[in-house]
Amino acid sequence: MSELPFAATTPVSVSRVGLKARDAESLAAYYRAVVGLQELSRADGTITLGAANRPLLVLEQDSSAKPDDPRSAGLFHTAFLLPSRADLGRWINHAAANRIGIE
Repeated sequence: MSELPFAATTPVSVSRVGLKARDAESLAAYYRAVVGLQELSRADGTITLGAANRPLLVLEQDSSAKPDDPRSAGLFHTAFLLPSRADLGRWINHAAANRIGIE
């Protein structure tokens, strides 16, 4: 039996995600209110959001950014792994209490 390659058996994590936004302020407000991230810093047209002082998301203001074409292929989501099932349960309760749609 052949062994799985190193990349398939090694835990992978992303330190932070960067997004360009036509309206970084509104997007930051969404991530604060809906996801529960905290603003950690802002400088030179970027807003850094995170949890427990750990940067997770950097939003870069780019007024010239074009809207994504929903018919084109690509990655159009960001996911955050919560530390425990209990934390996930608390977030689901937060989403339900605030009528946040989950697809």
